[in-house]
Amino acid sequence: MTVLAWEEIASSHLTQAGLNDPEKGLRSLRELAGQGVSDDDLEPLLTPLLLALQDAPDADRALGSFVRWFSALSGRYSYLQLLLRHPVALQVFCLVTGSSQYFADLLVRHPETFEILANPGVRGGIKSGATFYKEVSALVGACQQVVLKKDALRRWKAREMLRIGVRDLVGLGDMPSTAREFSNLADSCVQCAYDMTVLQFPLAPDQTLPPIAVIGMGKLGGQELNYSSDIDLVFVHGDNLPYELTTAEGRKVETVTWLGRFAESLIKTLSEESANGHVFRVDMRLRPEGRFGPLSRSLSGFRAYYESWAENWERQALLKARFLAGNRALGDAYAALVEEYVFGQKVTSVFLQDMRDNKRRIEKHCALERQTETNVKTGYGGIRDIEFIVQRFQLEYGSRYTRLRTPNTLQGLQRLWQARLLTEQEAKDLSHDYIFLRNLEHRLQLLQGFQTQNLPPASQERERYQVARRMGYPAREEFEEDLSALRNRTHQYLLSRFYEEPSSEEIPLTPEHQSDVWEEIGDLLDVIDTPTGQNRTTDLLRAEGFSNLPNALRALQMPIVGNNFGAMPPDTAPKFKTIAPRLLAACAHSPSPDAALGGIEDLAVAVPNRAQLYTSFQDSPEVMVRLVQLAGSAPHLFQKVVRHQEWLETLFTQNEEEEERVSLLTELRERLAGVRKWESKIESLARFHQREVVRTALHEIVGEADTPRTLSSLTELAEAVLAVLIEICAEEQITHHKEPEFARRVLERVAVIGMGKLGGAELGYSSDWDVVFVYENSRYPDDAARVEEQYSLANGLVERILSVGKTLEQKGASLEIDLRLRPWGRTGSLIFTPRALMQYYHEAMETWERHAALKSRFLAGSAYVGRRFERLLRGVSFGRGITTAENTAILNMKRRIENERLKPAEHATNLKLGQGGLMDAEWLAQRLQLLFGGRFRSLWVSNTLQSLTALVGVNL
Repeated sequence: MTVLAWEEIASSHLTQAGLNDPEKGLRSLRELAGQGVSDDDLEPLLTPLLLALQDAPDADRALGSFVRWFSALSGRYSYLQLLLRHPVALQVFCLVTGSSQYFADLLVRHPETFEILANPGVRGGIKSGATFYKEVSALVGACQQVVLKKDALRRWKAREMLRIGVRDLVGLGDMPSTAREFSNLADSCVQCAYDMTVLQFPLAPDQTLPPIAVIGMGKLGGQELNYSSDIDLVFVHGDNLPYELTTAEGRKVETVTWLGRFAESLIKTLSEESANGHVFRVDMRLRPEGRFGPLSRSLSGFRAYYESWAENWERQALLKARFLAGNRALGDAYAALVEEYVFGQKVTSVFLQDMRDNKRRIEKHCALERQTETNVKTGYGGIRDIEFIVQRFQLEYGSRYTRLRTPNTLQGLQRLWQARLLTEQEAKDLSHDYIFLRNLEHRLQLLQGFQTQNLPPASQERERYQVARRMGYPAREEFEEDLSALRNRTHQYLLSRFYEEPSSEEIPLTPEHQSDVWEEIGDLLDVIDTPTGQNRTTDLLRAEGFSNLPNALRALQMPIVGNNFGAMPPDTAPKFKTIAPRLLAACAHSPSPDAALGGIEDLAVAVPNRAQLYTSFQDSPEVMVRLVQLAGSAPHLFQKVVRHQEWLETLFTQNEEEEERVSLLTELRERLAGVRKWESKIESLARFHQREVVRTALHEIVGEADTPRTLSSLTELAEAVLAVLIEICAEEQITHHKEPEFARRVLERVAVIGMGKLGGAELGYSSDWDVVFVYENSRYPDDAARVEEQYSLANGLVERILSVGKTLEQKGASLEIDLRLRPWGRTGSLIFTPRALMQYYHEAMETWERHAALKSRFLAGSAYVGRRFERLLRGVSFGRGITTAENTAILNMKRRIENERLKPAEHATNLKLGQGGLMDAEWLAQRLQLLFGGRFRSLWVSNTLQSLTALVGVNL
């Protein structure tokens, strides 16, 4: 084909096909020739390709994806002939890749998956969970090595995701069937992961596999999974299990430890990343005690927790519980327990009010994120509105109408109508709205494969138009009108059927708008280098809360005109002008506008390409807002982000609730596994700690984590770091010892006991890590030299841990390991045997030490030694009440703290030690625990909030 012919095609068809950049499209078309395919061979393809692009939601994306895919083929000519014979396959390709960059990238990585698009027989119909499981079992079973089994599972899951997605996009599957098929797919993956884990944890021939079941929660439990959903899991094991199990290698292991490792391995199989991605991200936060609870709990343990500790929102969440894998009888027993707990007690007005308050908190958080109008899940008239309506009636009337006990929202709506709790019109409207909003959520997630529920801002007209096209609308306006009317209707039902408020007049959902002042500043950027422009900008910034006006002005001038060292590249200024109004508005709404804007400018200076940063802000405004909030709330933490830009992607990846990994300890171990040099290990450990502190702070700042969750996250981080410190320092000592096996046996019996806030799992950002080290030396009771050598090894390990802790502090990790709560304080030994500690606590302990020991909790190292000491010390603290002398000593100690550690002016300002401060609540709880712990075992907890709840439970 001649160049002239190419130009004629470009001028007559490319614009008509809907390409935003026809010249770029022409260049892409020219890249198709090669590897046995000439321009003349391609000529017949151009017309059907351009026709197919006209129907694509995003023609530019579809064409770019086609070129990348075609270039990745090894036999281009045969595929070309296939496309010419079956132009419908080309239309499907452009529809799929024009809707989803995620699927486009998958097709490029695995060009052979094109058969799913081209061959209806390969696409097939809806598959059941049993069909999925039969397929994947055969595929994975053919692999011998564990790593190959895992990789086969990942590849199969990605291929099935594409198959289901193609059926969805071409209209062969509606939203309910698509969500059900995704859930069936996830069920089979969990069962397959369970089977693989059983093979990885073989037991001795005379041992029986402990009964353990995997329970699905959330959208997986309701069989309404999204394209990018996490899967919420809970593990339950049987009661009356043996204390120990014998592995196939003949090793003895505590059953509880074995079960925890089993669950952790299963989770890792599903969530571990590889070159082929992961199977599913796993969220374990719906288990009792959330991230801080054990991964697996006994059936009786679940019963005790639900009867005494569970909060109302947990009862609501259990509506979605469903057995997935493992021991079916145990799963059925757990289902019966849940049904009794959820539906066996009356829903009081207090419960309903708590449920409504929780919904308002979700709405408030969404408003603080400025997502009320863009978030189709938690925003105005969103998916959550419908779910809360359904769940309110299920909880209130499920004890009377057993058919309401379904985890699926659409089934719930249908059955509420059948029970005459909703009218037929209400059920039809809410079902229609739910399907529409879930379809919209799917289309948003399909674009990049991310877990998002946010529409592009109204100011991004082309992006909103493309969303409309992906939803099947020819124009944006019609889509916006339908969406606005639907959300208004859903919100009115929420008011009348959930909040039970009188229905108000419809308030149209208006598009996002920028404040006039920010638009004016955006216009002033064109004259920011003139006195008039600077003066007007300064006045506007001052009025909006900025105080360091020279710095703010410099931050606005830099991307526009540069500085004395040079001008900016030509693409920087227009990119900055695009995002400046929203950026400044976000800064003004942060706790410190000056710190927020200054932090963003520091980041812009640090990144290699300013324009690219501003483009990313335009594409992901939520990330920009979160960065601004972090910079304005915690400038010192934001500077860590500036220095470690590699954190950005992991810090600001948003999941449905919160990014959840298998565990911090697992991630940290994997991170250090390939690091050989000692200095590199410490550097990596310091960076990991800093990143996780920033992550925790970010979640708290933007409202994704409440205070208890924040304290739990910081505690989990400390535990992970301590566990790894023991492991790497012990390995270092073992390597250099003259008897490595002897050293290993000794150091494997060292444990860390948490005290203070660390022991209570309520660590703050600047809290010391109060610990006591213990070890067991009973292997050589009659050999004094061996006993002394054991002590020397254990003591040397503690010294090394403390030394490394100081190094981590110097490298920026905000931690301080504190041993002052050990016996005899600063003058005492660094490490003790449990026997020596118990002797001290029985013979020399002061009252304040018994009081402090309430917080003792095993953290890391030898679980056998640590749990043993934990039980012993709990007995010391809680085993009896307190004498009159001890009570007087406790009261006097509290008064001394108030009088000696506080200046008079601080009584009203110190949040910890002052009047009505944290310590008042802590000491009140602890004194009652000491007084009544001997009578009520439920008071034997180290966490303050849990102890207060327990005190309520026993009417104290």
